[in-house]
Amino acid sequence: MSGTATAAGQLCRRLAATTAAGLLASSYGLAIGWATVANWQLQLPHETLRLAATQRSWLISMMYVGVAVGSPVGGWLGGRLGSKGALFASAPATPASGVVIFFASSYEMLMAGRLLIGLGSGMSNAVYMMYISGTSRPAERGLFSMLSEVGIVGGTVLAVAAGELVDWRWLAVLCAMLATAPPAALLALLPSDPVWLLARHRDAEAQRAADLLGLRLSEMAAGAAPQHDAPWREMLHQLGKRRNVAPLALVLALFFFRAFSGYYTILAYSLEFFRDVGLALDPSLTALLFGGVTVAATAVTSVLIDRLGRRPLLLASAASTALCYLGLVLVYQVPALAALPALPVVLLLAAGFLFYVGLGCVPHCLVGELFPEPVRFLGGSLVPVAYCVFSIVALLLFPPTVAALGPSGMFLCHVACMVVAFVLVMVALPETRGLPLTAIDTLFDPCAKPQQAKLKHIKQVESGPH
Repeated sequence: MSGTATAAGQLCRRLAATTAAGLLASSYGLAIGWATVANWQLQLPHETLRLAATQRSWLISMMYVGVAVGSPVGGWLGGRLGSKGALFASAPATPASGVVIFFASSYEMLMAGRLLIGLGSGMSNAVYMMYISGTSRPAERGLFSMLSEVGIVGGTVLAVAAGELVDWRWLAVLCAMLATAPPAALLALLPSDPVWLLARHRDAEAQRAADLLGLRLSEMAAGAAPQHDAPWREMLHQLGKRRNVAPLALVLALFFFRAFSGYYTILAYSLEFFRDVGLALDPSLTALLFGGVTVAATAVTSVLIDRLGRRPLLLASAASTALCYLGLVLVYQVPALAALPALPVVLLLAAGFLFYVGLGCVPHCLVGELFPEPVRFLGGSLVPVAYCVFSIVALLLFPPTVAALGPSGMFLCHVACMVVAFVLVMVALPETRGLPLTAIDTLFDPCAKPQQAKLKHIKQVESGPH
């Protein structure tokens, strides 16, 4: 009975670790949802702080500037303080943003508030997957990673839904409270990431953390790590090694295809397609509809990712999304299909769902799995920065591309993008389902030899007095 109780307690702690990290990272999703609401409310005639279209565009984009700055800071803090310490350090920026936005009396104050939420989101998003992967078992790592993603995409839907009841000022406060107080209190009760502790030669603490979480250090420990005070130039030097640069390049490529996947095209054309079938939806309701599809897709992924694996989901997602886009191309080119107004709506919703089942979710899981310890936090900090750059470029290219090629040409470009993503996954991505981090650490190093001395030391720590 006591063994069962202990196992249940360990599982609860692992779930709590995922919940705390996911909620702190949900500030990103909540900030996107707030921007959707604010973009609509700040143009209404009765709004005292009414903004022009250009100002609202910059207000939305300012968060990504903060993310680009905050992510390297979060990665640096993760290397020095561990993922738990970096998550704690990211927390104050979110309530500070809520206060600044609530009392905003000018456009400049709103921009400052958005910059703050971007800083906090960037810091937490650089390390939250590291904490989840370091506090979960190999067989459940995919599920727990996706559970955190449900919280992030659910945050967007929740913020948009709340925006139907409150104005943008109170919404900023509600989002800040939800993304800070509960997860920070929960995180304070949990141990640090055993992978980070062991890499810093804090063996006794690592074993205690592993015991609390029900983990085996021999499955969690990665390769040799730099010391906690190693300069960033040393970690950058580590990127010159194939075993380190290959997984980083692969993950960045997946996030590139994620940014250029056509999801923004789906959102841009959703109102047009809905109007064609007689559904008059405002932008908030449209965002809620697609947000609900995203949450459902993420929930499905959380069930399938540890059953089917990462590769099958990515391959199926790229192929099926490409087929949906090809159908949309035909809608614009074939008059008989254009006469079916419900068809583009079905294809649009299906593309959004199928995209998120694989390419929308799985790359986040791989961030916590593929990076070897020497570049673990550096890689985690580079991914959000790169994704922000990719997203901004994709947004800037969207209007001129549609103007030059038309909607069908735009969707055809996304078909090509999905095909290339399919080939990349098929050729370059190894399967990580159920593998311990020690095994994943050698996947990109064909000349790697088993680190017998290190594993022997870890097993001695596990079998020693606790």
